[in-house]
Amino acid sequence: MKNLKLWILIPISVFTALLLVFVLLTLLVDPNDYRDEIEQAAQSNTNIDVQIKGDISWSLFPWIGFDINQLDIYLRNSSQTKPILQLATASASLKIAPLLSGDFEVGALVLKGLTLNLVRDENGHGNWNALFPEVPSSVKPQRSQSSDSNISLQNGAAKKPPNTSGFRFSMARIEIENAQLHFKDQQTSQQLNLELKYLRARDINSDNTFPISMAFKVVHRGPSLVLDAQLDSMMGISRGGYAFYFKELLIQGGISGALFNAQTVPLTLSADLAIDRKSDSFNIKALALKIAQLPIVLKLTGKNISTHPMYEGSVRIAQFNPQDFIAALGQPIAALAGPQALTNLAMKANFVGSVDQWVLNDFKLKLDTSTMVGQLKLAELNNPGFDNSALGGALSWELALDHLKLDDYMPSPSDPQTPPSAEVNIQPIERGISVELLQGLKWAGNLRVESFEYSNIELSNIVLNTTASNGLIRINPLKADLYSGQVIFKLAVDAQSTLPKLTVESVATGLDLPPLFDAVTELERLEGTARMNVALQTQGFTRQALLQNLDGTGQFEIIDGQILGVNFTRKVCEGIAKLADEKLPAHSWSENSEFEQIAGTFVVNQGKVTTDDMTVDLQSLSVNGAGILDIPSEQIDYRLALRVKGEQRLDECEVPQKWQSFRWPIRCRGNLNESPATICKLETAEISRQLGAKVENKLKKTLNKRLKKLFEGH
Repeated sequence: MKNLKLWILIPISVFTALLLVFVLLTLLVDPNDYRDEIEQAAQSNTNIDVQIKGDISWSLFPWIGFDINQLDIYLRNSSQTKPILQLATASASLKIAPLLSGDFEVGALVLKGLTLNLVRDENGHGNWNALFPEVPSSVKPQRSQSSDSNISLQNGAAKKPPNTSGFRFSMARIEIENAQLHFKDQQTSQQLNLELKYLRARDINSDNTFPISMAFKVVHRGPSLVLDAQLDSMMGISRGGYAFYFKELLIQGGISGALFNAQTVPLTLSADLAIDRKSDSFNIKALALKIAQLPIVLKLTGKNISTHPMYEGSVRIAQFNPQDFIAALGQPIAALAGPQALTNLAMKANFVGSVDQWVLNDFKLKLDTSTMVGQLKLAELNNPGFDNSALGGALSWELALDHLKLDDYMPSPSDPQTPPSAEVNIQPIERGISVELLQGLKWAGNLRVESFEYSNIELSNIVLNTTASNGLIRINPLKADLYSGQVIFKLAVDAQSTLPKLTVESVATGLDLPPLFDAVTELERLEGTARMNVALQTQGFTRQALLQNLDGTGQFEIIDGQILGVNFTRKVCEGIAKLADEKLPAHSWSENSEFEQIAGTFVVNQGKVTTDDMTVDLQSLSVNGAGILDIPSEQIDYRLALRVKGEQRLDECEVPQKWQSFRWPIRCRGNLNESPATICKLETAEISRQLGAKVENKLKKTLNKRLKKLFEGH
């Protein structure tokens, strides 16, 4: 019994002695007396200088606690004059007794006036590396594979984790006020300031949810952008601190800046989410984001986050009015040609992703009355070759569009903000798309469109296959039905050198010309059915350079039509009347020239189209033509030779026998926008030259006959 009493008295005595030591230390030892030693220890063992300008206080029982005021930390051997860290007040306390059972009970954590000044220099090195040195790659933390505290979200609410394992954690309150982070990137001249106005939470423990709220402001300069918001939520922490969840998370605020023309755009975000470190996963359920009138709903889960992240979810943009959204952002928008254009947009898709690629499945985009469906994929995201790519990876797609009238989305001609085209001063762009941008593109896509209209040109049953890789962009092919015919189009852009090169091959068959000419030129020139083969190449950065460097060949044929605006039969009859010194016979002249066929080949050289063998087969006339069409200047210089077919007579006028084999010269010279009747004239000088040769030939024949008779008579 005496020994038992001794074993009981020994631990009681030790505990009493330790308690007495703790009390004496807090009463007799003033930590402010050791301020210099603390600063010297930091200087000797780190790359920083610590300055404690305020009071230090501490406690050891029943709470281990401290208070520190006016703390500044400077980087040694740095050009930065401001301290990297400033702290006005910090205090914390931890209860000793729960530590004996492996639990943590914190009284309060208070931080006030915390400021961090972070800088990335021109070489990409951050000044914070002196505070947080890199961990050697050989030191790898062991991650637990247990998933006992896995958190899931069911029926819109967060399910609390089981409390059967891990230490218990509790905190009376946490309070952070006036905390700021200033970041400056000297490489990009960008600045980011984060101001945490306050963060408050109370009754924090691992058995129940607790309220948390904060107000913060993010200011970005270059370009200017400001986010001012407040967060409120119920939060939970699992025992062991391995899992966290937020229930009824709500962020409300506004975005402003130069982009929004001094307007503040309202923003709200609500969500339920859970993060589980043991199972290395997270779950975001029903995240709803609304920026002005733009509503976005996102569902996202992730697993293997720290090793090989895999993501899965869905995104939906509910129906909204894009014009109202653009106006809410403070941006002007011109009136569009279509009265209902850009008034209704919605989108939805499912997606899966990883660090290497993202795939949008079941993609559906609805714009006004048009609908696009299909799949998009962005891959090779870890490929260093795409670091400077505009896409950031290799893009591929399989898409189908029912219809689109692009003309509706062009500015309305009646919009007072849109000046008349004649008054628009378009300055040439000497260097358009950079070669570096083209070289960085990589994609492969297929697009099918049921009907498409642009610049009044209507195409249907469009099939477009395109690829881009290593600076070589191809469309091979583009097939489409066009005005009762079909077009097959191949295009290649070669940007592998410093000057982009463009090659085009096109085959068009069965084209009905009147609607095509009306759509392209708004000037009716020809009627008939056309066939054309073209092979062209050019190089340059601007439209003008591409036209001036245009080279190639082609052939064309138009059958069963008429040339509008000029009557070649009348031109012949006018010539006959002039030569006979007679008046043109009275007749109801047609304004057009019917033909059975127009055919020929052409050569393109530096934007000028030259034809030497054009033939026109009119009802009673045959026409041969040759000349030049200058595309950059929109000028034409073309000579035609008309001849009455064989012994046929013209219904409109009498053709003497001697004129039936005569070639009537017509020259068309002028601007393409002028009427053919204006620019096409009989060449009287050429007619006189031909008549002179005809008379001379006739005299020679007569003289030869007489000489023959004379010699035969002897």
